[in-house]
Amino acid sequence: MKKLILPASVLFIFLLEGMYVQFFGSFDAGQEWIFVPRFLFCTLFFIVLFYDRTQGFLYALCFGLLFDIVYTEVLGVYLALFPVLCYVLDRLMRLFHHHLLIIIAVTLLGIVGLEFSVYALNLLLQVTDMGMEQFLEKRLVPTLYFNGIFLILFSFPLRKFIFYLQAKILDE
Repeated sequence: MKKLILPASVLFIFLLEGMYVQFFGSFDAGQEWIFVPRFLFCTLFFIVLFYDRTQGFLYALCFGLLFDIVYTEVLGVYLALFPVLCYVLDRLMRLFHHHLLIIIAVTLLGIVGLEFSVYALNLLLQVTDMGMEQFLEKRLVPTLYFNGIFLILFSFPLRKFIFYLQAKILDE
């Protein structure tokens, strides 16, 4: 039963991200800023970093596929990007001390990689006509601010929760 807590939690974050987009996706503050929540990606990276690499990559693969099926028109984008970016960030974190501010910075770097990859693919498939300057100003910067605030508020509790689950499962 305890082993179901982590997948249920990740599923909850997946659904929470979708609900955010549903309810707050049309935020207008005088400009057309696009705040893209990447809570799931942040959580998957934290699982890779603090729980178990192999399981984290499997979660990234499964939830990447689920993300593609539910939210996108092109299958395989997030299926490939979530595990690959989690792997690259995990390798990058081996160079640094696991201080929470460094983890937040590396996670934001991963979000930059994710956003640029999705943008480049959308440009390639002619799904978007947004120029690079417009992408940076209206999507990337607001997304980084939004997810940075999320990480500042929730990275410590998320890390504690993952450690708690790891200790509970090891006790079995």
